[in-house]
Amino acid sequence: MNRRIILKDLRCPKWAITAALLAAPGGAGLLPPAAFAQQPQAKQQLTLTLQQAVDLALKNNLQTQLAREGIAQARGEKGLGLSALLPNISGAAYQANLTANLAAMGLTSATFPGLDPFVGPFSRFDARVQLVQSVFNLASIRRYQASVHGLALAREQQRSAEQQVMIATVLSYLAVIEAQQSMEAAQADVNLARRLLELAVSQRAAGVATGIDVARAETRLAGQEVRLAQARTDLDTARLNLLRVTGAPLASELTLTESMRFAPEALPDPEDAVQKALTDRVEIRSAQEQVRIATAQKQAAAAGWMPSVSLFGDYGSSAIRPLETSLPTRSVGIRLDVPVFDGGRTRA
Repeated sequence: MNRRIILKDLRCPKWAITAALLAAPGGAGLLPPAAFAQQPQAKQQLTLTLQQAVDLALKNNLQTQLAREGIAQARGEKGLGLSALLPNISGAAYQANLTANLAAMGLTSATFPGLDPFVGPFSRFDARVQLVQSVFNLASIRRYQASVHGLALAREQQRSAEQQVMIATVLSYLAVIEAQQSMEAAQADVNLARRLLELAVSQRAAGVATGIDVARAETRLAGQEVRLAQARTDLDTARLNLLRVTGAPLASELTLTESMRFAPEALPDPEDAVQKALTDRVEIRSAQEQVRIATAQKQAAAAGWMPSVSLFGDYGSSAIRPLETSLPTRSVGIRLDVPVFDGGRTRA
């Protein structure tokens, strides 16, 4: 049977319909947890277009929910990597009462006659703002680049999950439409078989048919009724599967508003199709992002041997107590860190 179709008033992406027609029956692995609830539910009317079914599945499906959480996690990791490159500003204040032993610092009465080695107690207050800014840290830069690619990978994984859910939903929706048409055809065959049976009975009464003709018509009617019962079972199964995929209550009375008609569709040029697949396939883009992440992580590890430069400074007030003999003090400097030996961490 030609499975190429056109759905009326369809806003669902065309690739999802094409993929659904090429996909194998199934999709149980895409079912949201709510679909397996066993509690009795009151029946409610549920009318769905194909677009509404897809939107409902994307909202309720566990895979898409996990993919959205993965993006949130990747954003957090990106922010963490960026924080190492941005200024770090902090404030601190303390009030202390101190004593000191000058002898512990080598200042004794033997060295300085008359010097009392015990000093204090005395008070000290200090409050200041501190700033540290990384000027060059190649390892931090590479780690941030890896986190950027990690966010891109999370987005591609979300697209992949959404595509799988959309394909399963479209396939399930089309299965319900097909089952409905099969049931209608089976019902028409039953009606025809009943009329043929009535005709055979009438002809037998008129003497132009035999009992064998009546028995044959009865057998045909029985066979068509069995086929109708099977078609109804298939329709119920298809509707239940669509409800599971979309995450709707299983007790819902489902009604589909889309119809389909058959029409020929031109096949794309093979070279164009291959090129489009290489450009647009989510799996390929995800693999490319994974390669970029691994490359950036390797470069970050290698950059652990590189020197890093940072600026630091602070400004605040020093005094005995707050607002008493208070004087502003500051410090500004530049720092160069050169790794010499880190216990083998970078090599590992």
